[in-house]
Amino acid sequence: MTDRQLDEIHLTDVADFQLSDLLVRPSALEILNTDKQVFSVEPRCMKVLVALHQRSGDVVSRDELLQRCWQGRIVSDGAINRCIGQLRKLISPHPGLSIDTIAKIGYRLQNSDLAAFSLSSESHWPSFRMLVLGSLLLVVVSVILYGGWFNYGAQWSTNQVTPLTAKQGVETQPALSPDGRQLAFVTRGENGSWDIHLQELNGVAARVLIDGKADDIYPVWRNDGRKLLFNRVEDERCTLMMLDLLTQRQHKVTECEPGGYGRATFVGNSEQVIVSRSQAHDDRRRLYLIDWIKATESVLTTPPAGSHGDLDPVLSPDGSKLLFRRTPSAGVNDLMVADLANGQLQDLQQLTFDGWKAHGAAWAADGHSIFFSSSRGGDWGLWAIDSTGGSPYRLNWGTTPITQIATNTRGELVAEMWQARRHLYWLDQDTPQQTITAETWSPDIDTHGRIAFVSMASGSPQVWLMNDRGLRQLTHRQASFVHGPVWSNDSGLLAFVAVTQRQAQLFLLSALDGEPVQLTQVTGDKANPQFLPDDDGLVFLARSEQQGWQLATADVQSGLVTGYPELGNDWLALRAGPAGIFAKRRQSPVFWQLKWHEGQLTTAPTLITTHGNRPWVVIEQGIATIESDGIWQLKTNGERVQLDTTRLSKGVADLAFDPSRQRLLIMDGDEDESHIALIGLDRP
Repeated sequence: MTDRQLDEIHLTDVADFQLSDLLVRPSALEILNTDKQVFSVEPRCMKVLVALHQRSGDVVSRDELLQRCWQGRIVSDGAINRCIGQLRKLISPHPGLSIDTIAKIGYRLQNSDLAAFSLSSESHWPSFRMLVLGSLLLVVVSVILYGGWFNYGAQWSTNQVTPLTAKQGVETQPALSPDGRQLAFVTRGENGSWDIHLQELNGVAARVLIDGKADDIYPVWRNDGRKLLFNRVEDERCTLMMLDLLTQRQHKVTECEPGGYGRATFVGNSEQVIVSRSQAHDDRRRLYLIDWIKATESVLTTPPAGSHGDLDPVLSPDGSKLLFRRTPSAGVNDLMVADLANGQLQDLQQLTFDGWKAHGAAWAADGHSIFFSSSRGGDWGLWAIDSTGGSPYRLNWGTTPITQIATNTRGELVAEMWQARRHLYWLDQDTPQQTITAETWSPDIDTHGRIAFVSMASGSPQVWLMNDRGLRQLTHRQASFVHGPVWSNDSGLLAFVAVTQRQAQLFLLSALDGEPVQLTQVTGDKANPQFLPDDDGLVFLARSEQQGWQLATADVQSGLVTGYPELGNDWLALRAGPAGIFAKRRQSPVFWQLKWHEGQLTTAPTLITTHGNRPWVVIEQGIATIESDGIWQLKTNGERVQLDTTRLSKGVADLAFDPSRQRLLIMDGDEDESHIALIGLDRP
């Protein structure tokens, strides 16, 4: 065995391989069966499978697994046993595959189909060769008949990356003009609002295209380059606007979705647009076809009950197909494509099934391939898939996360390169308690002053801990999204939501050095878990199969979930703290207080009101929240006390309350950096 064989396994360097009737894709953390079902595998467990496979049936010692899969760190026997157990569960239904335990030594991967395949391949070589030659001939004829299409079905790759913007701060939501000469993007203006800028790609400095007191976001070009669509957000209201670039006149098209913005799209060079929004009684987002001149609209999609709906529609270059993202639950995005004909969608097809997030998607110029940014590789990268289906494959292996993307009919692609930076401040201090150079969210503080939060610092969403000794990663799960970590009242448990294999479930972590335990087994999205006063249960938001969000509880011992549909299905947010458990309802300024008594949950409105859905947290005597003129304490008796007027300039992203020292933690995101680059594409 060479020294190289004992090197750490880097999954991005491992080629796909076959095990019996399974296709293993290490770089994508996926195993596919013959029915095109996709099974996600945790990174550590995938490394173990690769290590076993690379030894071709030989025994692999536990020490070798630790060196190659855990970087030589000392971990418990349970960590290796857990991975072996997961792998056995995945491969056991498939013929000829097994993992043997060699007592006190290690493990061996048995693939009895391997020898049979070699013999059958040799004995049937003549017929196999004729089959290959016939297939090649058929491909050649097909290419000729198709009109000389070059390398149809070959994989795209990236080449040169050319920065287009470099201003300090956030430059986001790129939109490349059809002729490739101009880039529209969004950045903060001098007055603090988000403005649309226009960058000439011949070296001329960017200029403000649309500015004002409102936030103008998500620009989209019409195919002829004469008009732009964009969202205008002001006082929590969203309006879809159209700008005529020749006359500079702006027109209102329709109302758009408050609080959940996204791109709209033109239908060719017409006055029709496709926009995503929800209905007053149902927060599932649907796609609508709107003719703003004729003042008509029609519904294009009806997403399944219990989902978050559809957003970010993008038409193919010839206008015949519509691509959009469907969100079954937070942290899961499915790419969907359908034919658009006579104002209706036909032959709707789901392209991705594996439950990862897709932040943005766009068509290639050929109208066959689709590019999208996704976290499926453990970090945010650029991926591609054929519009007729198949397996996604990754295009880039850079270290900078790629989030939103856009293309044009010339075959050019622009991408947003994002670098997040979060500062944690105490309200009365100007020096950060901690700075984290990664996207970070959902802080919560226990009675000992320990701060739990979710961060992408390790490349994927994980729960982290901050205390007097510094930072420590608590979880190492493979999940497309993690959110809502919350401490129990006695600080002995930590609960959170993790989305794995397309399902959001509640997890509990009792020993901070142990493995999280899955608490719930029920389907449907979940959010904002909070411990009940006696710590023997959790109250959380559960998305019903019918519509909206309901209140639910889960027993900490059994995981039994109880829903409370009689309390309504329009809940928006839920928090607990020293003053009790509070909740907000959709499209209502009133806060409600939750009471738990003898196994029953009741709600009652309070005197606390605030508009919008800005960050808030429960503190002593009420809540603390962000408003337009600062941070305020809103007491249960209706009294309002202003706590801070300067922190808003730092871009508050979240709040947490320290119950032991009665102080407020502020997580800001003012120093995020994102720039836009042109990514060259090759197709072999």
